[in-house]
Formats: sequence, C-alpha cells, structure tokens
Amino acid sequence: MPLLHFVYILRTLKDDATIGQRIAFHRRRRKLLGRELAKLAHIGRTTLIRYETDQLECPYDVILRIAKVLDIDK
Repeated sequence: MPLLHFVYILRTLKDDATIGQRIAFHRRRRKLLGRELAKLAHIGRTTLIRYETDQLECPYDVILRIAKVLDIDK
C-alpha cells in the first residue's frame, strides 16, 4: 500500500490584489472570523464583508484601523 502524502498549497496574495482581497487574506491568516475583525476594528460585520468582496470602497481611516488590528504595515 503506497504512502499517501497530503500537500497543502499555501495560499498566497497576488501583487494585483484589491484592498478587499488583502483584508480577507490577512484576516484568514490571523485566523479571525469576520465578526471578530469587525468588532475589533469598530465596523459592522456586513460592512466588512462588503469591503472584502469589493462591493464597497474602504475609507482610508478604516484601512488603517484594520491594518492595526491585523498587525500589518502595508
């Protein structure tokens, strides 16, 4: 019986990713649920979902709050 190896491909962020895709990527990397990030960043859960899916443009001050919560600088 052959030995099975499961290879997990690490999801990477593309250089041309949108702000919403970047927020979602870093949130998942930190293993946070959407409602947890929304609470920590003082925004609504639905609003966060709209930012992550690019249905709503994320204001600069909110981007800074989210970046601070996710501990990212770019």
